[in-house]
Amino acid sequence: MLFELEGFECMSATSLGTLETLLSTKSFVPDVLISDFHLRRGETGLQIIDAARRQYGDGLPAILVSGDTTNRNMIQGRENITFLTKPVDVEQLILIASALVTTKPAAA
Repeated sequence: MLFELEGFECMSATSLGTLETLLSTKSFVPDVLISDFHLRRGETGLQIIDAARRQYGDGLPAILVSGDTTNRNMIQGRENITFLTKPVDVEQLILIASALVTTKPAAA
């Protein structure tokens, strides 16, 4: 709801399976993806990012959030992923998401 108040159109998924179903049934392309690192049933935010990028391309920017700073190492060498540690400053998150949407490269 916070992002909707800021003018974003949002989709929400609680698992990789839910995301894949949502991506196959929705007709809009996301501008940015935000995920926690640790998800249910051992899934990770990196798996979520990879699934979305398989459908929308590697240019899809992502924000990965984690309370464990060692997870930052997991994104080394990966493009277009911003890593934030918990607790997340909400204003910073909104600013980063807005900047990523604004600087999104044009589709080829």
